[in-house]
Amino acid sequence: MKTVPEIVGIGECLIEFNQTSPHVYQQALAGDVTNTLFYASRLGRQTGFISTIGDDPFSEDILDFLKKERIDQSLVVRVSGKPNGIYFIQLDNSGEPSFSFRRSDSAARELFDHIDIEEIARYILAAKVFHFSAIPLAILKRRDRLFELLELINGKVVISFDTNVRKSIWTNLSELVDLLPKLSHFVNTIFVTETDDEALFGVRDTNSIFQFYSNLGYQNIILKQGAKGAAFSQDGKIVSIPTPKDVNVVDATGAGDAFNAGFLHGMLQDWNPLRCVSFGNAVAACAIQERGGIALGFDKALAMKYFDEIERSVRA
Repeated sequence: MKTVPEIVGIGECLIEFNQTSPHVYQQALAGDVTNTLFYASRLGRQTGFISTIGDDPFSEDILDFLKKERIDQSLVVRVSGKPNGIYFIQLDNSGEPSFSFRRSDSAARELFDHIDIEEIARYILAAKVFHFSAIPLAILKRRDRLFELLELINGKVVISFDTNVRKSIWTNLSELVDLLPKLSHFVNTIFVTETDDEALFGVRDTNSIFQFYSNLGYQNIILKQGAKGAAFSQDGKIVSIPTPKDVNVVDATGAGDAFNAGFLHGMLQDWNPLRCVSFGNAVAACAIQERGGIALGFDKALAMKYFDEIERSVRA
């Protein structure tokens, strides 16, 4: 009997090339929504991916990966004559990544040309959470169809959205700024990073960031603050949750996606926001200890250890 996914996401699985030394790259798979589904699956959630992939030599790798990680691929459609997107990661001395993308003609951009929107809606409505990011907004042709999809599922499933700003895939970031008020009508939880917000609006303090998104109509705002942890608003007060100590930072790529998985996992267990954010920090702390957007050595037991540490710190 087929298991129905609890968390489904729409996006692109990219071919990743991560620089390990000068002129040497290690090949893997990643993509922001793909990363979140990976960690959620490793945490024991049933997950499903909505995407179109190409027919280049990497396509079988994508399908094999999804199968191995128990990410349902019922709505992953292969498109002939199209490549899969590629991106390159280079790290600075602190482990902070910079990205270079080759995805302008990728199969994922044509998703709405190959999968019926009503079929997508039925798939999502059988789940509990629909997760997406600003990346599909930027790359998908027929963006209006994504908003039609949000209309079909609005109020019937939890919708989470990550701002995940990638300057190179937008003609102008003002496009994303203009979409934020429209998205607030559908999104139950918005994940924002300080770096994303700065890219869109310049440097702002934490209070200003929360007030801005609240004024747009977002109810559940989660601010990811890198090494400082993450914050949320409760009863009119901003609550900051730290990261665990003594974590060996190798590569911060995908940390925010891992956080999202931890948060959504906690939400599906009816944890309060403080515990959800704490667990998000714990999962992210595991993710940054390996290279690439996906840490294949992810250990749920280590995430639980970090979770306990953070909860003790918060209670102290």
